[in-house]
Amino acid sequence: MPQATNIHEALGAFDRTTSRWGRITMLIGLAFSLAAPAYLVFFSGLDIQISGILAAFGALAAVFGVIWIVEPLTYFPILGASSMYQAFMIGNISNKLLPAAMIAQSTIGVKPGTRKGELASVAAI
Repeated sequence: MPQATNIHEALGAFDRTTSRWGRITMLIGLAFSLAAPAYLVFFSGLDIQISGILAAFGALAAVFGVIWIVEPLTYFPILGASSMYQAFMIGNISNKLLPAAMIAQSTIGVKPGTRKGELASVAAI
């Protein structure tokens, strides 16, 4: 039984490390993606009104808002937490990353939603 305890400890450490660095990486990615628009709004001298920004955001939210909720809920059972960080940073999830994860899981004979399935997804992505 000591080996099982080591596996659980290792998986727990993997989850903690993934959660910590995944959040940090996502925040850095968010900062980089907002840097150019923030520069244009605050420092470029363009006459951009906050109402225009909010209207544009509202239009995008009306079109893509459902996807912001549905995608994470549908991808998580197949990919798992650690693969979700990778997938959302890389992009093209439904066309490239999700099929790669599913093929890896079926090739080694593991079920999605299990720890082995999550590790297969990480390796595939």
